[in-house]
Amino acid sequence: MSEWKRFKDPSGNFYYFNTRSKVSTKEKPKEFGSQQAGMKELRVPVFCLPLRNYWNLVICKDGSKFFHNDESNVSQFKLADDESKALLDKVDTSLLALLIGVARGFNLRNDRDVYGEIRDVLQAKLDSNDKEQNDITEERPQVTNSNVDTEDKSESSNILVSGYSSSSDDSGEESEVEEKNDPSSIDVKEEDTLPSLNNTEIESKFIQLLNEIQLDPYSTWSIQAKRIMHDPRYYLITSNDKRDELFQTWCSQQLNNSNNDNENNAQDSAENSDEEDSDVTLEPTKYHYLAHIISKANITPETLFSNIKKENKSLFKELEINKTLTKKEQEQFASKVIAYYKRMDNLQRTELFKKMMKNKLRFPPISEKLSQLMLEETPSDSFKLETQLLQLENALLILDNLQNSYMQNEIMYYILGIKDKLAALKEILRDQYSK
Repeated sequence: MSEWKRFKDPSGNFYYFNTRSKVSTKEKPKEFGSQQAGMKELRVPVFCLPLRNYWNLVICKDGSKFFHNDESNVSQFKLADDESKALLDKVDTSLLALLIGVARGFNLRNDRDVYGEIRDVLQAKLDSNDKEQNDITEERPQVTNSNVDTEDKSESSNILVSGYSSSSDDSGEESEVEEKNDPSSIDVKEEDTLPSLNNTEIESKFIQLLNEIQLDPYSTWSIQAKRIMHDPRYYLITSNDKRDELFQTWCSQQLNNSNNDNENNAQDSAENSDEEDSDVTLEPTKYHYLAHIISKANITPETLFSNIKKENKSLFKELEINKTLTKKEQEQFASKVIAYYKRMDNLQRTELFKKMMKNKLRFPPISEKLSQLMLEETPSDSFKLETQLLQLENALLILDNLQNSYMQNEIMYYILGIKDKLAALKEILRDQYSK
């Protein structure tokens, strides 16, 4: 608890009061500066709850809270927006208190997502209010008289102004009691500096989180989000769509870095040994990247290829899908693969994949390279995982001299993601060559 507090006297000058010794002074104490620095470190936004009219409730690491308006970029301790107040009243105060505890470092059992619970309550109320408003708008008769319009606008403006004035003119004991029960009110007597919210810095911290946790760029956002949703930096981005967008951008960067690394490794290997030149030139199968994007998508019975393409614009551009496949090829392939994802779960698709491979693949004679890849430990790193799959495909399908290359056009060859396909291929090879 800070010993020194800063206040303003009636003349507008600052003075400092020590809560322990009860001494006041106009001279700024040396200890006050160090206290402020410590407070600034603690006053870092952890949770952000969207309210009405661009307002957000922001809860900081030290448990303090303030309100920020995305449109005006204004932050304040007391909420003056009546619609946002009414919305916040719908949230159980015990839930808000629990969320403040989480922000301060309290660990919940069973991985309970208090933030998600509060957001669901707020979103449900927002959706309900929007529906009611739309119904009222549809029922309201059209008025064409310009004079009536002017009067309505003037009257509406007066109502808003009077509503704002009444909320700011309350005083006395009754007002104090209301503020204590109001989760949107904050009793702040000293002048504190509100933490600034810079979108670029916030996005940078979110990307930093993705790098630190080492998420899987070959997985879906809905799956990977669960690995980081308990980190405070996850909530710096208030929109899940925006989080998904940043995740997709991050995936593109990771893939680009991986491709550059593979090119550099191939160049180094070529310089060291001409004999290994054919091994380091790894060619992906025809639909490798498009199948990868589909495997990452959250596919529901209503999902269309156009939905997946729209959600993964950055990946389509980064992986040059439109350059390697025609629009017709993309649509025909994707519609068939997506159908498998809709009808079957991962286990069923894996069994179908293994059955198809055993029936259609012409197994080449076992080689030292193939044997090595078959028994090699499956890496956890996403890029090493893809590299190992490409090595196995190049050795097994022998793309350069066309043996088994027809498998590139087999739809069922692409009904698994990279990790599951690699595991299935190794199992198939072990069964085949152990006979």
